[in-house]
Amino acid sequence: MKIIRCKDYHDLSRRAVQVILTRIEEEPDLLMCAATGNTPKSTYKMLGATAKTRNVECSRVKVIQLDEWVSLPADHEASCQHQLEKELIKPLDINELCLINGDNPEMHNELLKVNDYLKTYGPIDLCILGMGTNGHLGFNEPSDQLTEECHITHLSRTSREHTMIEGVSPTPSQGITLGMRQILDSRQILLLVSGGSKREIFAELLAADEDSSLPASFLKNHPNVICLVDQEAYPKS
Repeated sequence: MKIIRCKDYHDLSRRAVQVILTRIEEEPDLLMCAATGNTPKSTYKMLGATAKTRNVECSRVKVIQLDEWVSLPADHEASCQHQLEKELIKPLDINELCLINGDNPEMHNELLKVNDYLKTYGPIDLCILGMGTNGHLGFNEPSDQLTEECHITHLSRTSREHTMIEGVSPTPSQGITLGMRQILDSRQILLLVSGGSKREIFAELLAADEDSSLPASFLKNHPNVICLVDQEAYPKS
């Protein structure tokens, strides 16, 4: 894992945009997995503006959604899909999508859809990830054993307290997420770590061996991971 220390959140986002656009220029029809949440927000905002400035054509990019809150419809303002469409998909005019409907009464069909899509178009070329304060990737929560393919999971307390779903009632208790094998099969992974709330878990990540109780630790042995971390998240000592 290549770790790049960034001055601040803006610098992290700027560097992330450069990585993403370089990959798109190299492979205009790449398959990109996109995380949501607070950390990639500025990256996506800058990505749309910079792509237009540099005349980078992004419409051929394929996007697969990393995860979703079970029970939230796609048009709910707190849904991951809503954030992706607003911040990434529409600004870049992307049309080839594999999105997750968290409100599907037949959630098994969502699992089949995602798994079949990856079997057809995978592996992922560029996977954009954040890391939870408990070390989760997507909704792959710390556990005794991690699941390989797309699955439904019971959310940890830290996930249920995420600011994305603050005020949502009832609070989602489950999530649907790509599995760890599907993430680790990615040709390149871009891990974004920002803010003082991530400092403790990032210190644990630096010291950890592969351990399912810290899912992000499995990135350390991946052959092509760029980790952008800002000063607030980087351990002081």
